[in-house]
Amino acid sequence: MTADKLPENHGDAHDVVLSSLSDYAGNFVMLDIGSSRYACYAHCIPGSLTVKPGDRVSKGQVIARLGNSGNSSAPHLHFQICDAPDFFWSRGIPFVLESYTKIGEAFGTVTSGQVVTHSMMEETTVFDIAT
Repeated sequence: MTADKLPENHGDAHDVVLSSLSDYAGNFVMLDIGSSRYACYAHCIPGSLTVKPGDRVSKGQVIARLGNSGNSSAPHLHFQICDAPDFFWSRGIPFVLESYTKIGEAFGTVTSGQVVTHSMMEETTVFDIAT
């Protein structure tokens, strides 16, 4: 499931009119990853999705560019694993990241780039998953 036509907000202006509940996720990709689990990537740049419903994806494949669409005040990726293909009426499921580099904390604290493996991220962690 995808959406790819919603405009970007201009900075933190929240100036895009959201006409339905589904618009809050902005442009998104929702992947069926099996076992009644779905990986959701939201707030993407309009026109940046590289996949369409029915496509198979593989580890490391670019599926979209992160943006500022939907209910967003700054470019970011909203990622979640959930038990149904619905952002609002599904339950989130905890997940472990293979690897990430911690580069800071929300609200401004910067760290030295600690690599973390096979772990859940901390609630306020700012991280880079390109490692």
